[in-house]
Amino acid sequence: MVEIVNAYTTSGLYDEVVLACGNEIPENFHLDSRVKLQRIAKYNTKNTLTRTWSWIRATVKLVFLCWFTYRHHELFLVSNPPTSSFITRLCRNKYDTLIYDIYPDGLAITEFMTPNNIIYRLWAKHNKVYYKKARYVYTITDGMAKTISKYCPSDKIEVVSLWSDPNLKVVKEPLPNNRFRMEQGIQNKFVVMYSGNIGKGHDLTCLIDAAKMLHEHKDILFYFIGEGYLKPILQSRAKELEVEDTCVFLPYQSLDMLPYSLSSSNIAVVSTGVKGGDESIPSKVFDLIKIGKPVLCIASQNSEIARLVYKHNIGKCFNSSDVSKIAQFILSAYQNLEILSEYAKNAEICSGLYTNTLAKQFVKNK
Repeated sequence: MVEIVNAYTTSGLYDEVVLACGNEIPENFHLDSRVKLQRIAKYNTKNTLTRTWSWIRATVKLVFLCWFTYRHHELFLVSNPPTSSFITRLCRNKYDTLIYDIYPDGLAITEFMTPNNIIYRLWAKHNKVYYKKARYVYTITDGMAKTISKYCPSDKIEVVSLWSDPNLKVVKEPLPNNRFRMEQGIQNKFVVMYSGNIGKGHDLTCLIDAAKMLHEHKDILFYFIGEGYLKPILQSRAKELEVEDTCVFLPYQSLDMLPYSLSSSNIAVVSTGVKGGDESIPSKVFDLIKIGKPVLCIASQNSEIARLVYKHNIGKCFNSSDVSKIAQFILSAYQNLEILSEYAKNAEICSGLYTNTLAKQFVKNK
C-alpha cells in the first residue's frame, strides 16, 4: 500500500493523498513525505473475534471520516478490512477497489460461514452493487479475476501482479560466507527453509515427514522461521519422529538479519494454505524471485502459484500429501546442485517483471 500511495502522490494528479491505516509504518518503507497519514483501528490478529472487531471499528471510523473529513476525496479501497466495501453504501465518494481476498467467498472456505448463511447471501448481493459502482476493479491473479467475475463483468476487472519488497536487500555472497549461516554454524549444510507466518492454514507437516525420510542425510537441514498456530504442532511432530536434530525452529528474524536468513537457504519453501489457496499468490514468492531462490511450493498443481513457478521454471510444486516426492526432490537437489542453479538463474532473469513500478498501473488519469 505504501508503494501504491507513493505512486498516486508522484503522479501529480491529486491535490492531496491520504493513507488511512491502523498499524505503524516502519521507516524503511519510505512513505512519501507529502502523504497525510490518517489513523484508523489497529489490526488485532490474535483470534477471529479480535480480527472481526478490528474490521468493524476500522469501517465505522472510515464512514465518519468520509462524512466529515474526506467528503470530496476519491477512495481507493482494498479488501482489508473486508467490511470496508460497506462504507460505499453510506458515503457518496467515487471509488476504485483492489481485491486481495474475495469476501464472503473466503469466509466460506475457512468454514466461518456457509453460502446458505444469511450474512453470506446479503454480502454476496452487496458485492454486485459494490463492483458495479466502482470505476475500476483490480485484483492480483487471473484466478481471482475469474471468481470476481460472478459479481461483475470480467472486462471491468484488471489484474495487476504483486511485486517484491523494494527494501529487501539482495545478498550476493557465497552461501558459506552468509552471515546467518555463520551465526548458526551451518556454513556447509544444505538448507530447506520456510520463513514467515506458521499459521493454521499452512500445511507444513509434510516437511517434517520429508525430514524423517531424509534423516540419514545429516547435512540436510529444515529451518522453520516465524511464529503461528502451527509452530508448536510442528515441533511436537519433529519430536515424535525424532528429527529434532535436523529440524530447526527459530523466531522471526530482525529486519537487519532478514536478507541474510532468506538468502541462506538452498531451497525456499512457499505454502498457499490448506484451503482456498489456489487463486491467490503469497507475496513472499516475489521476494524469493528477487533474491534468486529456487522454490519448493506446497500447493495444488492447478493453483496460481504453481502456474507462476512453472511459467518461469524457478522450482517445483507439490501437493502436501506428496511427501515422498518432496523428499526425492530435495535429495536430488542435494546430490546435484546444478538443478538449483538453473532455477536460481531463471528467478534472476524474471525478477525485473515484479518490481514496485507495477504500482503505477493503479493510477489512472481520471
